[in-house]
Amino acid sequence: MGMAASQWNFLALTSRKSDISFELQKLSGTKEALARDMQKVTRDYKNALSMKTLKWSGNSGVTYTDLNYSTLMSPGGTPNNSPFLITNESGKVVLGEKYAQYAKMLSDNGGKYDGDTRYNILSGLTGIPVDTLKNYDSTSKDVEDKNAALTEALDNRDNVPSKHFTTDELVSKLLSPSLLNYTKSEKLTPDLAEQLKSSVQNALCGKGYFSADVEDGAKGIKYCLDQTLNAYKNDPESESYKDATAGDFINSLATAIKAAFNNSAEITLRIDYDHDKKGTQADYEAADAVYKSAQEAYQSAVSAKGKVLTAPQMKQIEFYDQLFQGIADMGWEEDNSITDTDYLNQMLQNNSYYITTMTENKSFDASKEIDNRNYKFYYDTEFAENDPNIFKVNDSDAHAEALVKYEADKAQINEKESRIDQRMKNLETEQSAITKMLESIDKVKNDNIDRTFSLWS
Repeated sequence: MGMAASQWNFLALTSRKSDISFELQKLSGTKEALARDMQKVTRDYKNALSMKTLKWSGNSGVTYTDLNYSTLMSPGGTPNNSPFLITNESGKVVLGEKYAQYAKMLSDNGGKYDGDTRYNILSGLTGIPVDTLKNYDSTSKDVEDKNAALTEALDNRDNVPSKHFTTDELVSKLLSPSLLNYTKSEKLTPDLAEQLKSSVQNALCGKGYFSADVEDGAKGIKYCLDQTLNAYKNDPESESYKDATAGDFINSLATAIKAAFNNSAEITLRIDYDHDKKGTQADYEAADAVYKSAQEAYQSAVSAKGKVLTAPQMKQIEFYDQLFQGIADMGWEEDNSITDTDYLNQMLQNNSYYITTMTENKSFDASKEIDNRNYKFYYDTEFAENDPNIFKVNDSDAHAEALVKYEADKAQINEKESRIDQRMKNLETEQSAITKMLESIDKVKNDNIDRTFSLWS
């Protein structure tokens, strides 16, 4: 009976030892799997550290802001208040839901941004009533017309060949070349005096400034210039000149010029070099009166225009006019995810979307048909990161998120590994105890066998 019980116990312990070995094997495999998980977590974290993002900078990279749809496609976010169009591989402008609803109005208008369609789009985006927008356009057209009339009046006035100038006006005109090239505080030297005199001399020679009745005065100016220069050059250290500046010498020239005309109140000075043109002082005064009237009309038109809208409202209209002209010219597609900053950043970095800038065509003629030779804007499409306002920088947000995830995943793996280690330690302790118990049972069995054989021998 004792042997049978001992044998049963031996078999139970052997079975348990086998179970422990199998469980230790499984736990060891789980630990290897955790090691592979930890390698993946570490690899993902390292990859996140190399992630880049596109940022917007309006100060050459000194500071950054998020590169988002609003910055590029809303008034006030870009240099010169000009939209940066987000375009796709087909060259079409990509629009979110807000702008897409207005772009559909373009489609209903045959793709053209004009007429009532334009007014309805601007009113919807700015909240300005359509009648106010029409009034603004009317006053803007009036400003353009008045400016054209002013330019014409100025040209007509300047084409009259003679005008009465005061002596002071003449002096100012003749001395302007020297005033452009020298500062009045510059120390006077013989070379500088010669240059100043030559500047005035050049203003007199070959210009056809003077009418016949003052030619003698012009000759007198030349004489006085020579006299002034010689007086200085003959005795530059005199009390009058030893501390003289360019300004002092110019004043001496002015005095000499006035003396040449005997300080007369008015002289006749040609303002056009074409001697074949005819005209009198009366002609000039009539042309000048037309010019002044045109100037008043222009200033009045500008004032009227300024009363229709505020400056910020004008900026809004300027931006949206350019934006929707670009949409009309290039076509459009809707992508409602584009307002998500992360999505837009990814699409720009993957070169699925591009940045297209618009530059005004200065030679555009609004009175002619718009075609491939007469268009309002130039379009330049490029990769986003090539734009001078867009920078590719380390994604600090992604780095911070990756660190949090890494620490959390690592802690979870370490906890699992710690529990496995403790379990394996307990099993190994139990296994060691079973081994000793089996050795003890085996020893008892062998002792019993030995005693039994010794009794029968």
